Amino acid sequence: VASSSVRAGADAGAGPGWTGRSGYAMVGIASGSFTMGSPTSESGRGDDEVEHRVTLTTGFLMGKTEVTQGLWQSVMGSNPSEKDYEGMSLVGDTLPVQNVSWCDSVAFANALSARDGLSPAYSGVDQCETSKGTSVDWDRSSDGYRLPTEAEWEYAARAGAAGPYAGGVSEANACGVANVHDRTATSKFSWSTGFSCDDGVAGLAPVGTFSA
Repeated sequence: VASSSVRAGADAGAGPGWTGRSGYAMVGIASGSFTMGSPTSESGRGDDEVEHRVTLTTGFLMGKTEVTQGLWQSVMGSNPSEKDYEGMSLVGDTLPVQNVSWCDSVAFANALSARDGLSPAYSGVDQCETSKGTSVDWDRSSDGYRLPTEAEWEYAARAGAAGPYAGGVSEANACGVANVHDRTATSKFSWSTGFSCDDGVAGLAPVGTFSA
């Protein structure tokens, strides 16, 4: 799934948010510090998740939801999303776009910037696929849309909390805030394991379905 887009700028995270001409809503995230990574005791931890302190000195704007298939279609002229999974439709204007590469995503960010009258964040996008991404440069002075850095993404997702899931969520209450691998999905697709809660959605859910 394509992640939310980001707009950066001086004190961008100080305000409540911003919505461009396209209607893509963004929320302001203030600068601050957090512990990035995971403790060695955390289940499922990767070897590259060494805990370290990170400070984001500038606030930024981040997409309130994932990019929808409808927005992607309107900007790019086509919908790359997989059509179905084991007979269940994965296509819909309000569903998150999926089946996109990093190169697809930077191209979308530039195209959305152009639509909203912003300067493109990336150069070298046309050669992205053939260069395997090495041709792409990020213009940090741009006011256009871009992908979040790894630190920005984790900082925003943690929302001041710790633990293995975004916002300090546990397996017990995950179904209230996320479309997870739950009992509904397990029963529909006969998967062997999953979250013990039930979010009522077996496939993709429309963006914004769950609580923040």
